[in-house]
Amino acid sequence: MINMCETDDGVVFDMSGLECEALRSYADGLLADPAHPFVELLRGQGLVVGDTPVPHLAAVLEGFAQATKVLTAWVVAPAGCRRVTFFVGPRSVAVLRCDDGGLYADEHDMLSVWAIDVAQLRETFLELSALGEPSGEGIVPTAVPEVLFSALERGDVPQILQQVPSVAREIAEVIDAEVDEATGAFWADVADEAWVGLAVRVVDAVSYPSLSGESWRVIATSQDVCEVLTGVEFAELYPDEVPLLADKDGEFWAAVASSSPEVLWEDVEDVLAE
Repeated sequence: MINMCETDDGVVFDMSGLECEALRSYADGLLADPAHPFVELLRGQGLVVGDTPVPHLAAVLEGFAQATKVLTAWVVAPAGCRRVTFFVGPRSVAVLRCDDGGLYADEHDMLSVWAIDVAQLRETFLELSALGEPSGEGIVPTAVPEVLFSALERGDVPQILQQVPSVAREIAEVIDAEVDEATGAFWADVADEAWVGLAVRVVDAVSYPSLSGESWRVIATSQDVCEVLTGVEFAELYPDEVPLLADKDGEFWAAVASSSPEVLWEDVEDVLAE
């Protein structure tokens, strides 16, 4: 059953992941038979009249059919998780929101689906990414254990919820206000579970549901936003810097470096434009 309702986001369709996959197939013209059970379901619910989808559903179908890229933003925090997937086309975007969903889509997920104009993509992404409006001046880059990177990259919720505050407590004990006040405060906030994690992926639409594309991993507090990088990535972006807590030879596997919602979006936008 697909339910249509009015919300602050406009007209939203609530459905299961399985129904959403069928809707994508319908948008791609793969369910052309009017007697197909899913087409009959849409017609029976008044979402398709004759052979014509109602306008709000037509906007979602256009977002699916014309999408060239798929942007996934997965939010994880002590309070819970949320996945938002954007099917990005030249004019419109189909938005899929799944509260309590993991990084990877599942047919049993319950989704809220709606369409936006492509000009609204940046605003909607930043709003749903839960990064807020940090007011800090940024932290000093800090070496971190590999597990922090890999847990965010895999979307491993138990590991993330265990390792993020654990790593933060260890770092906060070493980095205090005398070393760098902003950096010490950031890790203390994370240790106190006042944080949100964000995993972002961009793939070509033809590759979805695979998420093996460009990826970003972010940890944020109310004051600062930081990107989690591999040692190689950090060296490419900051060739003249060695992060705090690197070993005596300056070696490390992963590091956290200051970022911002705007910087993250600029990086994402560059990949979407490719």
